[in-house]
Amino acid sequence: MSFNIHDTIWYAHCNWEPKQIQCPICFGKREVTLILGNDAHLVIPCGYCSDIITGPKGIVYEYEYNSDPIPYVITEIKASVHACGTKYEYLSGYHCLEEDKMFTTKEEALPKCEELRTKLYEDQATNLNHIKKQKNRSFAWNAGYHMREAKRCDEDAERHRQYYQICKDRSRELNKIEEEK
Repeated sequence: MSFNIHDTIWYAHCNWEPKQIQCPICFGKREVTLILGNDAHLVIPCGYCSDIITGPKGIVYEYEYNSDPIPYVITEIKASVHACGTKYEYLSGYHCLEEDKMFTTKEEALPKCEELRTKLYEDQATNLNHIKKQKNRSFAWNAGYHMREAKRCDEDAERHRQYYQICKDRSRELNKIEEEK
């Protein structure tokens, strides 16, 4: 695909943003009650929102992925000629734009955004699998981890339902237009 200076393109982008939330294990109280097998109640510091230096904080950070295409105006094009052909480098201000993430419309960029988002989730899952193998994680941490992952899966399912509805509605619109012809 070839672009020119002053063309507005849609750049497929996915990045995480930290979001501070109340700890889902201690609900901000900074301690949890552990019920032992003999029905004794033991109040312990929450291990899920704990910091090594300050202890439990009552809050945790979750990361949300923002995967919406971003519009850029091409301000500079650099071309370099190699034995294999010409390679173009597109810039918008100080942003170097990768050609495989550039699209002419927002709708064309959405599938690439979804692909990037899926890749980030896969990378995160791989990292979490390595962390889970560590023996120093507490039951509170594991409970919080599984609650967070279940919430993320619910959000993904809802987003996919919305995409399905968009596709279904567009299909109906196209069929209606063809019938009117």
